[in-house]
Amino acid sequence: EILRAVFSDLCRESGVDAEAVTRTAVGLSGIDFEDEMPLQHAGVARWLGIDSARLSLGNDAIVALWGASAEPSAAMVQHGSGFTAAYRRALGEERLFDHLDLGAQFDLRTEVLRYLVRALDGRAQRSGLSHALSLAFGISDAAQADAFLRGRALWTLSSLGAHRRMAMPYLWEAWLSGEEAAVSLVEKALDDYALAAKTLAEHSGAASVAFGGGLIERAPIGFWKELELRVGRAATGIGTVRAALPPDCGAAIWAAHGAGQDAQELFSYLVRSAVPNVRRLLGLGVLVSRDPQTLGENLADQLLDKIEKARSQGRRFVLGCPGGRSLKTTYQALGRLAATRFSDFSHLTIAMMDDYLVEDGGSLVHCDRQAHFSCVRFAFEEIRDVLNSGLPAKRQVPLDQVWLPHPESPEDYDRALADAGGIDIFLLASGASDGHVAFNGPGSELGSRTRVVSLPESTRRDNLATFPEFQSLGDVPRHGITVGLKTVTELSKEVALVIHGSAKRQALSRLIECKQFDPSWPASVVFACKNPSLWTDQAVTLASGALRLDTN
Repeated sequence: EILRAVFSDLCRESGVDAEAVTRTAVGLSGIDFEDEMPLQHAGVARWLGIDSARLSLGNDAIVALWGASAEPSAAMVQHGSGFTAAYRRALGEERLFDHLDLGAQFDLRTEVLRYLVRALDGRAQRSGLSHALSLAFGISDAAQADAFLRGRALWTLSSLGAHRRMAMPYLWEAWLSGEEAAVSLVEKALDDYALAAKTLAEHSGAASVAFGGGLIERAPIGFWKELELRVGRAATGIGTVRAALPPDCGAAIWAAHGAGQDAQELFSYLVRSAVPNVRRLLGLGVLVSRDPQTLGENLADQLLDKIEKARSQGRRFVLGCPGGRSLKTTYQALGRLAATRFSDFSHLTIAMMDDYLVEDGGSLVHCDRQAHFSCVRFAFEEIRDVLNSGLPAKRQVPLDQVWLPHPESPEDYDRALADAGGIDIFLLASGASDGHVAFNGPGSELGSRTRVVSLPESTRRDNLATFPEFQSLGDVPRHGITVGLKTVTELSKEVALVIHGSAKRQALSRLIECKQFDPSWPASVVFACKNPSLWTDQAVTLASGALRLDTN
């Protein structure tokens, strides 16, 4: 029933009648044996209501392989909820490798829990890792370990997967710290992956082996580097790569191959669609993504590389951030990606651009931080909390590393940013109707610094859309504190201006018309910045007509 519902949803979303689908590919766990496949094939076709001749059915490892590579010779190791692997020597000749895991691939998630039990009952030496896991699982002695092992407590079918996933951040933390117990476990896993890669390369003739699945994908970047070294030592000349596309894309490519289409061409198209379409225009690096979500993922990927590089150099990284809608998908993607890579944000400083001010006893002060339009609230709830959500406490952005300008001494903000070494990258957004950047409205001078400003009506009207909870223009505050345009140009090492959604078509078209800084359109400050880039999606690019976009 679930499979049929998914198929129906796909047909509806693509606007194609089920009878018009020329080929359907399905990857399922449990499609394992040649003698069972005819019955399984007929059953799935019947449930989907399609001709069995139009169905490609196989194990989930097969569709993962199609997503990993379009090369005729290819191999894939996938370790998620379980271990699966597949290879081929020619397109359409895919084979499973130890699909029942009878060879018992070393599973870090299970082994770390076994280590905990052994440490608690005395068979293994206790360590910082066992202490952290004991606290996390609420067990502290051999009796509880026995219950844990025999299924009277946590070790049940319903909770096993969740607890294995829960244990991994503690393992990675201990491994990165060089703790002996964690190092031993991870080295065993690396050696076993390298052995699997060597064998798959021999079976397939592939020059590299792709790795994927939740356990491997969520490992820290150091694990991937060590995996590459181990595979290279085990099999001279064999490389390691991440799977290029997820298994759902692999299913589509397999279906195309079954329909007689060029699978490699579709693979290349899907890879292009998953990364920004890059071009140069008026000195800007222009990156066009498929949609706001993909834009956020692409920008977050670049940001995390820069943040991690600063970490490896032992220095602070200052990220300039706007509030509002434009960068939400980026913040959300950065949080997910950081959890996946087990990143460390303890060196990251979030520098906000602006905030609304309200009158209080004749003075202008920050608005209530719990207000829906408060940039202070946004900074902590929509940025810091999101970035920290998948990280252990000591790898999170500290509370005191969220910075905002203050109305009583705005000039101190530029000084603090300069003392911090400047802003590594400033994320910018553009007002839809007046091109405001932060609270720099039309007419703002290029030499302006952080200051208190009166908000023009055009900016306040734009913010009615940004914050739908405003009932009318009268609800929008009339003052704000904002970084200046010179704050951005002088203190930023790099800027990324984000414009997406068809509602921002005027913002993009006016920006391109400017060609250089124009005070009537403040977002054009991007032309005066060092290392500027413009990030858009297909909707705003097509709606504005400002850029030629190859959508093929």
